[in-house]
Amino acid sequence: MTKQRIGEVLKRAREKKGLRADEVAKLCEVTRGQYYQWELATHILAKNLPRLAKALDLKESYLKRVNGVRGRPEDEKEEDRAATAAA
Repeated sequence: MTKQRIGEVLKRAREKKGLRADEVAKLCEVTRGQYYQWELATHILAKNLPRLAKALDLKESYLKRVNGVRGRPEDEKEEDRAATAAA
């Protein structure tokens, strides 16, 4: 399996929830421009992951893992589901 970029994960999760970028930005209390930067990113500051996880109904540990921080083994299953859904 190829490594996913954090931005790709965020965009897929947002689209799956049927949200616009400005709606997620509001939930995260950032500008729309900042949120768009996150969707283009390969890495996001860890301090931003909790609010992204909450806004997109994702596990914070999963976002940490995709972002380059090792998470728990059960998060691999969630990553596999996300990759399968994107295919």
